[in-house]
Amino acid sequence: MRTLDPPPGPDDDDRYIWVDHREEETSIVEYVSDRLPEADALSSEFTNNDLRVTWRGRDYSFPIAFSTHDRYVAISSLAELLKDRYQFFILDSSLHGDTHGFYVATSEQVQSWETAPQHLVPLELGLDYFAGEPLKVPYLNHLDNNPNFAADVADRRERQEKALAEFDRRYSRPWWKFW
Repeated sequence: MRTLDPPPGPDDDDRYIWVDHREEETSIVEYVSDRLPEADALSSEFTNNDLRVTWRGRDYSFPIAFSTHDRYVAISSLAELLKDRYQFFILDSSLHGDTHGFYVATSEQVQSWETAPQHLVPLELGLDYFAGEPLKVPYLNHLDNNPNFAADVADRRERQEKALAEFDRRYSRPWWKFW
C-alpha cells in the first residue's frame, strides 16, 4: 500500500479485505497484515484458548470469546492496535451481506482525501456488524465495552434456536409429503 493512494472505488474489489462471517480470526490478522508494509507486519496464533497477535515485536492478547461475534472482536482489536498509524473502513454496500469488505488506510492517506467517500464507512470499534441488530463486543484494551456481552450472546443464541425450531416445526416434513 502506497502512502497516498486514492481511496478505492466501490467496485475495486481487489483493494478490499474480504471477511466472511465464518472466517478464522488468524486469517483476518493475516489478511490485514498482507496489506501493511513489512515493518508493520502482524502474526498471530491461538495458545491456550487465547488469540495472541504480535506487532512490532510485542505480543497482544485479543479477547476472543469463541462465539459468532469473534470476527469483529478481532477486527476491532486490530483497528485499536493500529489506530496510531491506520484507519479501518467498511465498504457500505457489503454491510448487509455475510461477507464484509474492509479497507485499511494510513492516517496520512486519509488526511490527503478531501472527504471520505460515501461508500467507505469508518469502522466503529467494538461493534459487530454481522450481528444483524448492532451488538457491542469487547476488544483490545476495552474488555468492558459491553459488560453484558455474555448475557447478550446467550440471549441471541436462545432467540436464534427458538426461531430455527419454529422454522423446522412449520416447514420440515418427511420427503414423501412433498408430493
